[in-house]
Amino acid sequence: MIKTPNDDRTNADSSGYLTFKASDDTSVYVAFDQRATKLPDWMNDFVSIGESLGTSLGTQRHLNMFTKFYLEGECIDLGGNYGPGSSKEYRSNYIVLYEPFGSCVLDPKFDKVSLTACIPYYTDRAYKLTSVPSQFTGMTLIRTPNDDQKNTSPNGYLTFEVDEDTDVYIAFDRRCTDHPDWMDGDFVDTGYDIGTSLSTQRYLDVFKKAYSAGECVNLGGNYGPGASGEYRSNYLVFYGNNNACVLDSRFGQAVVSTGMNYYTDRTYTITGGLPSWMVGRTLIQTPNDERANSAASGYIRFTTPVSWWIYVLFDSRSTSVPDWLTGWERYTKYPDIKTSLATQPGLKMYRRMFEAGQCVDLGGNYGPGSSNEYRSNYVVVYGN
Repeated sequence: MIKTPNDDRTNADSSGYLTFKASDDTSVYVAFDQRATKLPDWMNDFVSIGESLGTSLGTQRHLNMFTKFYLEGECIDLGGNYGPGSSKEYRSNYIVLYEPFGSCVLDPKFDKVSLTACIPYYTDRAYKLTSVPSQFTGMTLIRTPNDDQKNTSPNGYLTFEVDEDTDVYIAFDRRCTDHPDWMDGDFVDTGYDIGTSLSTQRYLDVFKKAYSAGECVNLGGNYGPGASGEYRSNYLVFYGNNNACVLDSRFGQAVVSTGMNYYTDRTYTITGGLPSWMVGRTLIQTPNDERANSAASGYIRFTTPVSWWIYVLFDSRSTSVPDWLTGWERYTKYPDIKTSLATQPGLKMYRRMFEAGQCVDLGGNYGPGSSNEYRSNYVVVYGN
């Protein structure tokens, strides 16, 4: 922190009052007396982060925080407290804080836990995660305070250094229609979501970006520049490698038979067309509410217990299947399997041989490369 003399509070310089050189790429923060109704012109490039510092001065109470990013070697040149353009009400002098990116340390207001369902996901709320895709389970979750939900920082809100090559994931409130600029182009939508117990939120959409070992992860605020203004809760961060190949608990498993339900969330049944050799094997039932999932991989993951064919039963309304089915045989020896869903003509079969203990990793129903016509989710059969 750079402390200033309060006796300088009436300084009206347009620049040159406080200068220093950035020793690294740096976020500089100016903490300005909340009594100011208009800031000096030299602060035009600073943006509010939506947070303040409390003080013991009874007539002041808070210093509002503003930030600007500077590159290594750049001169930080700040004007006076009453510089041109500012309002004239009585106020105390400002102070300055800066944060070199080289000190990429997680703020203690955040905490780290293992990501799994049924845990609180904010540091200051009791809301819990209700569903977590299996491929994320066990990763490191950074919980944020939901009281920070209105933070408007363009960067520097949450920083930490990764110690290995890894994907970093942002779980962002689905109510957001335009994400902040700090996510643009770099973070890509995975097609996955995480369920929550917060009735007005329900889901967090998951985005990811790849980082290299030793790289600083530098994230802005929930309402950073470029973000839409609708009400929403704060985001979460998780990262790390999880190589577990375990079927997520939101999928069901049942013995294949005519008359069985083939989705976890619908009562549609298989009505006919099952080859006799398929009866008695294991069907992985999927939620049809997830039919729009567009993941390229990782939607369903499980380890096959035997060396045998894995079958994907795909809605016959599709004219082009996702790229993740490339290399699978379209098995036309038998007719499509019939269902009770009147708008679904049938389920066509694709198969591929897997070895015992091998990880079966399948993408979403609308994964890259697939056609866009309306269709229901697919299901999977394995075992012999």
